[in-house]
Amino acid sequence: MRPEFPPIGLLSNREPWEDQQRIPGSPHNLPPVGARPVPAAYMGGVPDSGRTPIFDAHHYAQVNDNSTALPELESSMILQQPISRRNYLMLRNASTISNIYISFASDASANSTMKLSPGTIILFDVVVPQDDMYAFADSNDGQLSFAYSNIAT
Repeated sequence: MRPEFPPIGLLSNREPWEDQQRIPGSPHNLPPVGARPVPAAYMGGVPDSGRTPIFDAHHYAQVNDNSTALPELESSMILQQPISRRNYLMLRNASTISNIYISFASDASANSTMKLSPGTIILFDVVVPQDDMYAFADSNDGQLSFAYSNIAT
């Protein structure tokens, strides 16, 4: 054995099966019933360490689905800054030839950072922009489909 590779051991302290060809109908090498922790001492199958379980209600979304036609070469406000927090935002350029430019907190233009080519989809579900959202189309068939969710207050 080469020294840079440590020996591999089993992750369990249970003994191997006596007969490898027969699987018994009951659990093997489990502690006696009285030695097991009571179910109340477990949270989700993990032994209770005295810590508060983690639950984040912000990871759940009630999605609003919308679509809007964009005027040619004119910035339009698409979404206002939410009162609480936005936790989901999906954008899709539904037009056939028009590029759509997206900007947050200021008017969109052809110089905006985010450019959506026809058919492009962008999803924000971890770090979601919270500002007002503006869109700008470079031709007259600009169609933006978007879905968003705000956390209930």
